[in-house]
Amino acid sequence: MAAPAVSGLSRQVRCFSTSVVRPFAKLVRPPVQVYGIEGRYATALYSAASKQNKLEQVEKELLRVAQILKEPKVAASVLNPYVKRSIKVKSLNDITAKERFSPLTTNLINLLAENGRLSNTQGVVSAFSTMMSVHRGEVPCTVTSASTSHVSFSEPDIPSSKSTELPVDWSIKTRLLFTSSQPFTWADHLKAQEEAQGLVQHCRATEVTLPKSIQDPKLSSELRCTFQQSLIYWLHPALSWL
Repeated sequence: MAAPAVSGLSRQVRCFSTSVVRPFAKLVRPPVQVYGIEGRYATALYSAASKQNKLEQVEKELLRVAQILKEPKVAASVLNPYVKRSIKVKSLNDITAKERFSPLTTNLINLLAENGRLSNTQGVVSAFSTMMSVHRGEVPCTVTSASTSHVSFSEPDIPSSKSTELPVDWSIKTRLLFTSSQPFTWADHLKAQEEAQGLVQHCRATEVTLPKSIQDPKLSSELRCTFQQSLIYWLHPALSWL
């Protein structure tokens, strides 16, 4: 019984893209294939939008659709399984008319509503966004870190300091290295901001006599070395506890 349903969906998607039933080969293939139900709808929409040179417009409209469906009032009506399908379609028609969406986006929303697939809308938007990303030549990447980075990339990139007293390169690249690299893992043992401030006060009081202070017998040789190498970083004004 599942095969006819899938076949019916394929025909609907194919008709959506070409306006009349044509062989699947006539579809404009997206630059990347996305599988699943969401991928079928996104592929059909990509093909239709590509033929009309409206890929960017449709992409913007889909992002707006995703935003609208996250609104509590809209979600409660159109995503509620107990609401009649005809009511959902009418509500969505009112939304598309108000937003002045293109016929391509409007037809997609109506098709999802009529097929009871509105819950897949976010997936369709995501699949279409993936296709558009590859279409633009963007290369997606994921940065994986063994420890949480506290670097704020929204902050301006600070160039290398020209000061002879504090010759620190505090660029984003260096800050990222500072917050995630092995030499600074000992800083994780600081349990509170007050403890960090106490360390800074100690640094300020002893930085003039640094060679003597790092000979403190309470510090291990490894910690002494790390402390000496990282002292100027802890005293940098960009740090939150200074």
